Amino acid sequence: MNKKIKIMIPIPKDEAGVANSVALLSTDFIRDGFDVIILGSATRHQSHGYLTSVLSIPVINSGVIYSKLCEVFLDLGLMHSKHAFHSPE
Repeated sequence: MNKKIKIMIPIPKDEAGVANSVALLSTDFIRDGFDVIILGSATRHQSHGYLTSVLSIPVINSGVIYSKLCEVFLDLGLMHSKHAFHSPE
């Protein structure tokens, strides 16, 4: 059975603090058997390149996934509900 764990990590504002925090936490995650890290916030997408370069497990950029999902919805002709969100008059 796969375990799913959601962890909220405060990220420091300075680059040195981010690099240090990520390095320490990521080492712990890998040691503890994590298979993948999913960035849970679009504001974290800037760290994707750095994380993929220093980690041995996949890092998924949720911001890109959300954008692609929107493209798929539009390609399928899906849109918001007219019952919940009426067209402007």
